[in-house]
Amino acid sequence: MRKVVNNIALCFLLLSAEPISATHSCVFNTEVDSALNTLLLPPHDVPKNIPKSDTVFVNIKRISFAQVGRLSQNVPINEQGAVLTQDLSHSGAFFKQYGISGSATISKRGADATQTQVLWNGLPINHPMLGMTDFNNFSTFGLSELTFIDGGNSSMYGSGSVGGTVLMNHDAEFDQGKKMQGSLSYGSFNNVQWAGMLGYSGEKAVVVFSHSQVRFKNQFTYFDRGFDKLQTAQNAEFIQKNSRLLTSIKATRHSQTKLVLELANMDRGLGSLTGSYNLLGNQKDQSIRGVLEHKYHKGKFAWIQKFGGSQDIIVYTQAGIQDSSQAQLRFAMTELYFTVNSKTQILTGLDFQQQIGNTRYYQITQIRNLPAQFLSIRKKHNKTDWLASTRWEWNERIPSAGIGQETQLGKNWLFKSDIHTSFRRATLNDLYWAQPGNVHLKSETGWEVESGFANRDKKLKWELTAFYRELNNPIIWLPQGGLWSAINYHFGRYYGLQGSIQNQFKSFFGKVTADWVRTAVKVNESSDFLQQIFIPDLMSNAQIGYKWQHWIFSSNWSYTGNRFIQTDNEKVMKAYQLWAAQVQYTPKHKYTFSLNAQNLLNTVYENMPGRPMPGRSIQIQMNIKL
Repeated sequence: MRKVVNNIALCFLLLSAEPISATHSCVFNTEVDSALNTLLLPPHDVPKNIPKSDTVFVNIKRISFAQVGRLSQNVPINEQGAVLTQDLSHSGAFFKQYGISGSATISKRGADATQTQVLWNGLPINHPMLGMTDFNNFSTFGLSELTFIDGGNSSMYGSGSVGGTVLMNHDAEFDQGKKMQGSLSYGSFNNVQWAGMLGYSGEKAVVVFSHSQVRFKNQFTYFDRGFDKLQTAQNAEFIQKNSRLLTSIKATRHSQTKLVLELANMDRGLGSLTGSYNLLGNQKDQSIRGVLEHKYHKGKFAWIQKFGGSQDIIVYTQAGIQDSSQAQLRFAMTELYFTVNSKTQILTGLDFQQQIGNTRYYQITQIRNLPAQFLSIRKKHNKTDWLASTRWEWNERIPSAGIGQETQLGKNWLFKSDIHTSFRRATLNDLYWAQPGNVHLKSETGWEVESGFANRDKKLKWELTAFYRELNNPIIWLPQGGLWSAINYHFGRYYGLQGSIQNQFKSFFGKVTADWVRTAVKVNESSDFLQQIFIPDLMSNAQIGYKWQHWIFSSNWSYTGNRFIQTDNEKVMKAYQLWAAQVQYTPKHKYTFSLNAQNLLNTVYENMPGRPMPGRSIQIQMNIKL
């Protein structure tokens, strides 16, 4: 491990400083062509009257460094409002869904949910106690950007960025006048959701308030394999409420301040297991998160400061017995950007987190402070864009580093590669759950290499990436003497292929993605490799559509491969595939009506063992944007 770190650090110091042509002088670019690759609408459908954006602030983001040499995608956002899991389910990620109303956690490149870092407006929001994010606790309504970066990015974003990084952002757009939007939908199983937005965007100030609400009764019928008969889902109601305030002020032409506050509440029944009449209880989740951001940019210098925090309260009730936990995160960040010349940019800064966790399963309230510093250099050389980055975690005294490159091969071809180290610290639950916990857990450390080609032809775009990762001390939860606790496995090995192809021909459009992955872990040095549980061997998604005048017709197919459900690899959950279809009608740019059908073939399937999922469903939706 130390050899890998030392080699990467050596390459960092030897990075060339030669100039290149002026045609590649803008390193902080927005990669418009890359963004359009994720759109599934013909290019002539992009509105032409898009307001001019503020170029002073658009490009100074850490993500512009983090994407160099990486497989990344900008996920299309459902402007009509949806639970975040619904939008991301077609992006190639696998979600462990504990029933239709339970939590939904992500898996990317064979990593589990604690190994995928999630950032909300730059705030790391993985639960400090659990180490993961429940994507059912977020709404896409009012969301500006949703980005996936595959692979580890610990040198940029710190602990947890092992299998991938998810970034959500809410932008403040100036000088657009009044902002009014509303959405309403009704669907099968007595499921209703609605959302509304009201605000004003002036030359110097923006104020926008939005609220969305989901109320899913989930009164569906499923085939219970345990009882070998049809059952009606019980205790599966899901209610999500999300309120958000976004405000921003331009104090001068060089500075901008933005505040985002969000309150999310969930009240849900956790259903029941197949083959059992016992209900799994109820859970209430209350989350408050906020970020205050200040940007200053003048000439070759830019300075960004962020202060924020989150609080997550979970209350679980079953058979009259109640249990609760409370987690808090306080966060501060400062970033300095400096343009040395037209070919070289430097990013450096400090991150600080304070994590607080409290539950009756801890001996005392646990508090830990987590400072870190980072440095990245991005440089153009001929047709290659280089990135070298490094980060130091003061609490664990663990370094992370990486080198990535993107080389233009002709007009439409791109070659990308990256090598990096990755790191994940144990969560508060890993260390302190079930007295006295396991305070001697080691942090997960490893390295990964990836390489791939991409073609950016206007009509046919495709990308293929291969990756290989090794991980020391993976943290796994296992039953120990009647209680579950975290232990370190010896070693993990992960490799796979990811590909996508997108075509646009006149009014036809289509996209296919596929992720093939193999995971293997060893309990100790002398044991055999076994596949990690709940990781599909293959994930694939395909969409095809046609646009005619004001109509859009599309169909979607998804495939989830086999998954081991026991650590000894004795039992496997079989693969399943789902079909969906949508018809959308937009008589004017202000109005949109849609009809959606999910699970068209009424497939009987389970995402996680014993958790029934619904059959065929229909949803009617209307959206008004003024």
